[in-house]
Amino acid sequence: MKVYEGQVWVLDFDGVICDSVEESTIAAFRTARRVWPEVLDVPRLLGDEPPAWMMRRMEELRCVVEHGYENVLLIRLLWEEQRVSETSTKGTHALRPKEIIYNWAFLKETLVIRWKCDTQALSDEFAFTRDEWIKRDRLSWLARNRLYPGVKPALLTAPSPVYICTTKHSRFVHELLQSFGITNIEEKNIFGLGSGPKAEVVANIARRHPQMYIHFIEDRLEALLETMELFLTVGMMHRLSLHFAVWGYNVYDSHIKAERYSPIIELLDLDAFISRVS
Repeated sequence: MKVYEGQVWVLDFDGVICDSVEESTIAAFRTARRVWPEVLDVPRLLGDEPPAWMMRRMEELRCVVEHGYENVLLIRLLWEEQRVSETSTKGTHALRPKEIIYNWAFLKETLVIRWKCDTQALSDEFAFTRDEWIKRDRLSWLARNRLYPGVKPALLTAPSPVYICTTKHSRFVHELLQSFGITNIEEKNIFGLGSGPKAEVVANIARRHPQMYIHFIEDRLEALLETMELFLTVGMMHRLSLHFAVWGYNVYDSHIKAERYSPIIELLDLDAFISRVS
């Protein structure tokens, strides 16, 4: 059995390190209001904060989001569904969370076509909203993001190299890490939006450390499966462990599915993660 010189940890950000659903929902709501003012005719009393029912729904639906702009699509969908439900004379109900979750791939493509969306433009608008929020009130933006318990000391004491692999813009990740006091993860170790598919990013990190064993921790099963497939193809699977972060944005059904890939994919809880990385 090969003896490796050490370990490298590659971590997703949202749903592994940071619980950002509150921030992403508010940013998406503000973006949707700006992009579709004729649709989101929000009463003035709400201001620029989403209603409580929408916050609750977005917490349930966060598990379907891979790219930030999908938050904006969800906001408009929820708003329109709520309006239909309220005005229907036939008892029509809004789409239930499970209906959205299990049909999101189809729904997403349908909504992009129906609403004539440019996903890159929508992504840029979403990032612009965050940038403006930070400029106007950085402290309130930071307050809407929180670390999962125990993550900060674990990362600060990690003896092995740590990388971040995320679909979030790198500048937002770096800003949050600095504000949380996690200063030992260099900016060059953050691979954010535009870095390429996560599987490719993890493979490139593995090539950068040819004598090290790689741990990839992610809360989206699809990303783990894509990484597994690539590492099998390029013959590096013997250097990789895949960990499914069950404390993140996922549903129980995905835990059951992940168990089918055991021991290649391990279901990892937060306490075990903290213990291993530190």
